[in-house]
Amino acid sequence: MFGVLLALALGVALYVIITRVSRAGDSTRNQVIGTLMAGYVLRLLLQVFLRDIPLFSHGVGGDNETYENYAKIIVLIWEHSGFEYITQKQLYQMGQTTLPQNLFALIIWANGGVTRIGCTSVVAFLACLTCFNLHELALELGGEPKRALTILVLMLFGPAFLMYTSEMYKDGLVAFFVISALASAFRLSRRLSVLHAVIGAASLFALWHVRYYLIFVSVGPMVVGLAGLSSKSIVRPLLAALLLAAAGLFVLAYTDALAGVNESIDTTLYAGTNEGAMIEKAAGGSGVTFNDGGNPLGQLHLKLAYTLFAPFPWQSGSVGLQIGKIDALAWYYLAYQAIRSGRRLLRENRLLLLMFLAFLVPMSIMYSIGMGNIGLSVRQRLPIVLVGALLAALRIPAASTAKDEATDDDEHADAENHENDRHEPAPTTSEA
Repeated sequence: MFGVLLALALGVALYVIITRVSRAGDSTRNQVIGTLMAGYVLRLLLQVFLRDIPLFSHGVGGDNETYENYAKIIVLIWEHSGFEYITQKQLYQMGQTTLPQNLFALIIWANGGVTRIGCTSVVAFLACLTCFNLHELALELGGEPKRALTILVLMLFGPAFLMYTSEMYKDGLVAFFVISALASAFRLSRRLSVLHAVIGAASLFALWHVRYYLIFVSVGPMVVGLAGLSSKSIVRPLLAALLLAAAGLFVLAYTDALAGVNESIDTTLYAGTNEGAMIEKAAGGSGVTFNDGGNPLGQLHLKLAYTLFAPFPWQSGSVGLQIGKIDALAWYYLAYQAIRSGRRLLRENRLLLLMFLAFLVPMSIMYSIGMGNIGLSVRQRLPIVLVGALLAALRIPAASTAKDEATDDDEHADAENHENDRHEPAPTTSEA
């Protein structure tokens, strides 16, 4: 019963947040609200049967069931030993990804048993907030409202994002924390805000417990945003540089965080690129092998192409792979628009372009190094697609659109006046 009530409460919360925060004008406001609420309800409907559909070559099942099983184990630990945040110290099989399991465990404990709708409602809620955040940020950065709404629809109802946020997967949490951190970075670059600095730091902290290695590519834009390089005053960049230097010296002198980060990077690189991992990835129906001689950087151009744009239209495979082609086609369009937007920003706002590239380039290379399975890449690149979609939404700024429309109206009025003058009879001599 608690799970159902939670799903209803989060639906109400989503509606309240959208109506009170949205920057959308009267022409698109209702469409934004309706789209996001429909996305939330659709996810709750899909969770009823999605787990039982054999979409992939391995049939049904996935790590959503793994997270559910860990959550049930955590509930048992709580019942015997009391409440505490369970980490890999108590349950080493979880690794560093511990937030989803603890969150689901809390919901299961409150419900008195497993509640798929309760756990999925949290994931669906965060997925909708992620897309809403992207829409609002697009408007803040000067995007045209109709284009921002188009991006919202494409992201919210994209097959991959829809599937992995309609069940007990962690992808909704990953997307939420990544986009929250980046959105705070973009907003900080425009105006210093303690609120967004806290939101950004909290998002990075939470991301460490969901998909920890993404923090290495998410912290760059945050540093650029805090530095305020676009500030008219030199004071803020200098203060930011001093604070970052002081923080770095403190970390090096008084903690072993740097050693822990290096160990995490080495562990992640080995886990994703060792021979056993690559064989396991390629063993599935959508597996891909590269003649790279065992060098993770070998044939990087091909790995990048597969990581970013597979599945390709000519490929055969499971039902899931065929559905993934819908995602790919939409992404081709968004990537093209993002490139055009990037060319405009290169002329008009290089700092903003730098913040996009500081995330997109390292993320793409990082995933390409361990490329071995198309299905896995479609899922892993979701943050890349979301951020790329935001960049695509900025291709035509709202101000330029309004100016162009005004110019068209003036030209039309001039044409009408010219036409009237042409057809007006010549004045007589007395009139002259």
